[in-house]
Amino acid sequence: MPLTNDNQMIADSSFYLCFLEDIKRPDVLISVLNKFELFIPPLVCREISVSSNFNSIQTHPKLTRYNGTFGEALRPFFSEKQVQKGETEVIGLAYDFFIKGNPKMLVLDDRQARSFVQRHLPGLQKLLTGTIGFVGDCYCKYAIFEKDYTLSLVMLICNSPFRVPKDVISEVLDKINNSSG
Repeated sequence: MPLTNDNQMIADSSFYLCFLEDIKRPDVLISVLNKFELFIPPLVCREISVSSNFNSIQTHPKLTRYNGTFGEALRPFFSEKQVQKGETEVIGLAYDFFIKGNPKMLVLDDRQARSFVQRHLPGLQKLLTGTIGFVGDCYCKYAIFEKDYTLSLVMLICNSPFRVPKDVISEVLDKINNSSG
């Protein structure tokens, strides 16, 4: 996997909540944690800890809680809701790792947060994906899931409360169907 160290990533709360709440499949998240180390900043941890399924992942050895206030400098660029959800912490932590020469994959679903990274932090753009794109990559790049299982996960997410544009769903389904894994 290019650019990242040892399959490490930082994700926003929607990534975790997709599996813990929207599709109620913490086992999928555990499969991801078995392959990737996930760094989780305080606000994201606080937001996902309200999930009744959080207990199934909270002690996983590859879920690394990362303390600090990495997003304070970004506060003026985001709504209060985005700050409370931890988008600024996720971007700030990803940037901190990046400038120290230790880049991590970045999973962001919020459109404004993604746009901010694309406009202002081009180095992080190469590391950026969304939850549904990452699920597709779990088959296409990382061989975590089988093809049919990945297709069923994408459809499960598509039919859940998780919000993802239909064109993104179509793009990921095409990618999965056209990949040999």
